[in-house]
Amino acid sequence: MFAERKYSFCMLRSATLFFLVLISLPSFSQVILRDSLNITGLGGKKISAQIHSNIFNDFLWTEPNYTAKKIEFSNNIYYFEMNGASFQLTLIDTNLIELKGFGTSILIDKVFSKSTHYFDKNMLGYSYVQKQKWVAHPTISSKVIPVKHYTQNKIDYYTTFEPHTLMSTQWKWEIANDSVLLIPSFLKYQFDMNDGRTIFVYENKDINGKTNYYIQNASYLYASDTNGIEYILIDNNCNGNYTDAEDRIFFKTWNPFSKQSTFKKLSFVKENTWINNSFFHDNFLIPYFHAGKLNFENIIENYSGSNKSGTLQLLKVPKKASLIINLKSYPIKKGKNKFDCNYGIYHASISNKGFLDLDTIFTINDNNPSEEIMYQKTLPAGTLKIKNIFEKDFIITIRNANGYIKNYLNTDEIAVPIGNNELSIYINGIQINHSFSINQNNIIDFDFEAAIQKSIH
Repeated sequence: MFAERKYSFCMLRSATLFFLVLISLPSFSQVILRDSLNITGLGGKKISAQIHSNIFNDFLWTEPNYTAKKIEFSNNIYYFEMNGASFQLTLIDTNLIELKGFGTSILIDKVFSKSTHYFDKNMLGYSYVQKQKWVAHPTISSKVIPVKHYTQNKIDYYTTFEPHTLMSTQWKWEIANDSVLLIPSFLKYQFDMNDGRTIFVYENKDINGKTNYYIQNASYLYASDTNGIEYILIDNNCNGNYTDAEDRIFFKTWNPFSKQSTFKKLSFVKENTWINNSFFHDNFLIPYFHAGKLNFENIIENYSGSNKSGTLQLLKVPKKASLIINLKSYPIKKGKNKFDCNYGIYHASISNKGFLDLDTIFTINDNNPSEEIMYQKTLPAGTLKIKNIFEKDFIITIRNANGYIKNYLNTDEIAVPIGNNELSIYINGIQINHSFSINQNNIIDFDFEAAIQKSIH
């Protein structure tokens, strides 16, 4: 509902933020300017949307990315809220559950689910089968293109024209191996609600034989815009709202299993992939569903009519550190730095050689006219440089076995954790993968041009 929108921001979720680092000429006025920062192009959009009853029936091929929501019955009763209404589940016996609330009373026997429903994707494995589908094949061509060369201050640059290898994608309809989820049959209770939602309660025994219960809202929010992009949102935390930060969205641009479908790229995120809605929050967008519309509110625009300013102070800044605020580079010096700062909401990233970037979000307004950021060392890091990548839009993902994952858009120099890492570069349906190990303060170059030539030959 409209009243349920969230406006609180905390430390940046590094796993989901995609940002483009734009290099500008030095600003000697030291004024931080507000910017709309509409990276996704979604800010201000209002799209007609509807709730559909069961995503497993309609979009199983998207592999809905649910995580388990375990519930505990107390005296055979479990209370929960959904979309502002209160409900009660009651265990009548080992085979019967009753759901009551909001004018609803449903008594359901448990049944074995089809092998198309599950409550936690992370519990499932994969098999490989032969399917007809669109398959991406990389092709290369040589062109003379303008290349920017940055000077030592990483702000000034000059341009040369050089021959380089560029990659493009050719799509072919063919039979190929495809991964398929291995879904066992679960015991479940299915409640078809009066408002069209479908609620499942799954029963599953753990390795010790204990019976556990999990609740799931299998309905989904569906919208489609005039560009042919479909938005599929699931209620991962099962509270009846589909736009919380912990809920998930799937940007469907095409169907790779339909011969009549054509690949359509997105510039800001990988197509046909489930991501956390926190992606929007980290890009200063508040998605919400109200009056039959899926809305994307750009909260920076809330300050567009203000000419007020406050101050930002950076304290204990290391020597040779660099600062990016809302995609723009600002010169800083060792120690203390003070800026005038337009009223607004900002993402700040302080880079210090040998350590991971320090990321934070802050607001300057009447309630908080001045902000202080005290630099603190982060985890040790090396530097990964992506050489000879000349594509217009590309997505880089860095991950490791310790659970670290961070995504970047159109960025070619990255602070990465020490130790073993996995690099993936995604462009137009093609993904190039590379494993590497790095020590603190080390620099590793990855030549993308050489990698695509090797992948084809």
